[in-house]
Amino acid sequence: MRSAIFMDGKKFAETEFKYEPDFERIVKENSTTLFGEKTVFSDLKNKVETKTLGSAIPDGFLFDFKDVENPDFYLVEVERREHDFYKHIFPQVTKFFAFFKNTTSRNFLQLIWTSWFCFIILDLMCTIQNLQKKKRKKSLLLHNQ
Repeated sequence: MRSAIFMDGKKFAETEFKYEPDFERIVKENSTTLFGEKTVFSDLKNKVETKTLGSAIPDGFLFDFKDVENPDFYLVEVERREHDFYKHIFPQVTKFFAFFKNTTSRNFLQLIWTSWFCFIILDLMCTIQNLQKKKRKKSLLLHNQ
């Protein structure tokens, strides 16, 4: 059975992806549509490690700021239907749960995200400064003419 999703009058047709990175790219490019306007999605491929279960790499991290006082955090895993649930998907999810049960792991993740947000803010500040400099130069050029 084929299905489609309708959102804001647009029809999203079912698509089969040959390669998972293509699917991941579509999720990244449409994250606001898929997850909501008040979300921040990052496809940082950080390795999530646990001592007992090895490691797994989530396809992305999602912060949902619908409730700014208590934002939700999600690990995003993009999978093609060819992947076996019990042999591939379930073991990954189990590793993610084990990771979050470990206080050291949670603190490490908090450090990564704090660093990432600081980088984004610094990048934004530099962009604003550059725009202000360009505006001043344009203003000086117009004034000198």
